Amino acid sequence: MKKLIPIMFFCFYTNFMNSQQILTSQIRGLNESMCNPLKVSFSINENSIRKYDRFSNLISDYQCKIEDSDFDSKGNYVEIYTPKFILDNYGIDAYSSIKKFAYRIAYDRKGGNVMYIFEFNIDSGIESGKFYFTPFSEEKFCN
Repeated sequence: MKKLIPIMFFCFYTNFMNSQQILTSQIRGLNESMCNPLKVSFSINENSIRKYDRFSNLISDYQCKIEDSDFDSKGNYVEIYTPKFILDNYGIDAYSSIKKFAYRIAYDRKGGNVMYIFEFNIDSGIESGKFYFTPFSEEKFCN
């Protein structure tokens, strides 16, 4: 057991160090005009996104992988994460059993600052979407 603890620590530490950490401070629904303060952090890994609500201490894990990246019409660099790889690699039964959320992460430029994360439940449609704004961009989007 004593040998197992350092191995478990190494695996956890390596996974944490390889993830991108994004802290957000404001939330707004897709069709809403006002932002509300809500501190949420996201950890983006190779095959998953972890969302941690720092107010309620709720952690949610979603199986997602980067599917596309490009520049949008405003010149922002955007990455799209979906669980489509589960369907492609493991079939419809595995895909049907997971929580299906998609994410759009927008940066002010490639390699730049995260402006927002847009999250929506694939089964509920894009209308269920929410924007999570970072402190870097809240003044631009939440005034």
